[in-house]
Amino acid sequence: IYEFHLRITSFQTIRKASKAFLFHFFVGFFCLLIFFIMAS
Repeated sequence: IYEFHLRITSFQTIRKASKAFLFHFFVGFFCLLIFFIMAS
């Protein structure tokens, strides 16, 4: 039971990390897009 719980928590941690990574990726991409629009 404990091992199963540990697996679930690690899965949730990975999901949170991937969500945070996607969020930062989109924010960075959006900032780059605005920068290129301003520069041109």
